[in-house]
Amino acid sequence: MTTAPVLISRVLRIAAWGSVVALALLSLLPSGSIARTSMGGHAEHVIAYAIAAALLCWGYSGSAGQTRIVAALLAYAAILETLQQFSPGRTSQLRDFAFSAAGVLIGAALAWALRVGALHRSG
Repeated sequence: MTTAPVLISRVLRIAAWGSVVALALLSLLPSGSIARTSMGGHAEHVIAYAIAAALLCWGYSGSAGQTRIVAALLAYAAILETLQQFSPGRTSQLRDFAFSAAGVLIGAALAWALRVGALHRSG
């Protein structure tokens, strides 16, 4: 029988990888294929990458260092932003990468803060 923490970890990992795939799809689809929110592109970058970072850090908290996850997501954001120049109607901008990077850092910080808070409550 699977224990609750193992099940939660599996669900978080599935959600994390789903968010990684969603980032690629939303980054590389032609501009006419994407419905934008009223928040604007920069807020969308921050929120999307914060969610991905938090899910990855929570899902892999015991097996991979948070620093490696952050570094990998930053590299992924840079690659996706660079590849956007090849997608019809899309542009590649350093400013967009900066907002994506901010989202990665915010998501990782949130995951760290919640993990530390949980450790203090349980110990």
